[in-house]
Amino acid sequence: MQPLVITIKGDFTDSNVYSGKLYLWKIDNTVSIYSWYEIIEYINKKIKERIILNHAFLDNDYLYEHGFNNILADDEFKSLYLKKYNRVAKTLFILTEEEISKFKTNQQDMPGGIIPHDTEIYSNNLYFCNDNGLFQSTINTRNKYHINIRPNKLWDCNILNLKANKYPQIALSAGNEGLYELSLNEISRYSENEIEPHIFKISEKYSAFANYAFLSIVNSSLDSVPFIALFNWEEHEKHIYGKPKYIRKYSEILSLSSTSKRKNYFSWGIDDKIYEINKGNLAIKKFNNYAKPEKNESYLTEKANIYLKELDNEILNAGTSYFGNIIETDEYLLIFESNNNITKIDGPIVRWRAFPRSKNFQNQLHVILEECIRIYSFNSDYFVNQSEKTHGIMKIIPPNNKTKATRSYLL
Repeated sequence: MQPLVITIKGDFTDSNVYSGKLYLWKIDNTVSIYSWYEIIEYINKKIKERIILNHAFLDNDYLYEHGFNNILADDEFKSLYLKKYNRVAKTLFILTEEEISKFKTNQQDMPGGIIPHDTEIYSNNLYFCNDNGLFQSTINTRNKYHINIRPNKLWDCNILNLKANKYPQIALSAGNEGLYELSLNEISRYSENEIEPHIFKISEKYSAFANYAFLSIVNSSLDSVPFIALFNWEEHEKHIYGKPKYIRKYSEILSLSSTSKRKNYFSWGIDDKIYEINKGNLAIKKFNNYAKPEKNESYLTEKANIYLKELDNEILNAGTSYFGNIIETDEYLLIFESNNNITKIDGPIVRWRAFPRSKNFQNQLHVILEECIRIYSFNSDYFVNQSEKTHGIMKIIPPNNKTKATRSYLL
């Protein structure tokens, strides 16, 4: 299955999709906010394939749900769905800024006055970093300015990259300054390393970008050995109604390589998988955040080794979503899908962004090129065995009408 693509022409620097809104940043340091639902409905009226487009661009999680997953297992229904999907995939969706202007709900100058290095939207707040530090602005689409024009400065460090966890934390990669974390919970787990209110130092080692593997943080570096900052649940001393509460507590640093040689080596990870590239060889390791070394359990176990000639170029960045791995080289963007197909997007790439923590947009990939943004929707992962795939996060699909047992946590 080839991905569906919506192209919007324009000179953009960043993008996001959150709570039904499409955010587009421009080179003049303005941010425009559009109703993403209305844009998709506008396209729907042209091609009349509402089911396909809605699943692909508005509710990516729907096809993962247990009931619909069983329907797709029916060969006759699956054949009909794929026939309609492939017909849509052959259609070019090319929009202009003028064409979608009627769906614009707001346009404003970006708070902070200069183009941010990176942005992250989390819990109705925009977190962004620029040369002047780390900032937070509330988002309220009912106000004149959807993004608060008076941001709260959290720290004056020059941060390069932000990445939010589904728990209330944001990893802060600060290059030579190291790896830090912004804790959005009032309870501190490692207060001795608190350098600013709610900001904690994890490591002084170089951090180009980072991502969360369950409770832990996988740090990727262009200058030193990558590592995992291990966190685990620890029972808290307070008990409510006789039941224990748990806090996320820092444990140790786990190096991902035994060598300090960085040439042709690159590593990253998210949730259940850690990836390492060495001279075109891709090693996939399964990560167990809850391993008990005292019982000879390992945090990392080998899952697969694959040689990919496409990885011979210099690698600049990488990430993972449910649909597969996204790897940026100095010439192009490669998407290794969970069904082992490879999609290549020629550069130069201005920026790209995936949304694995999102519920409705987790199979989207935004790729900003010099004169447009392409919004991809990858949909082959619905038909892949989640426990066996090598590329991409494993999607856990609970049985119908069943919920997992929960514990009380102080995050």
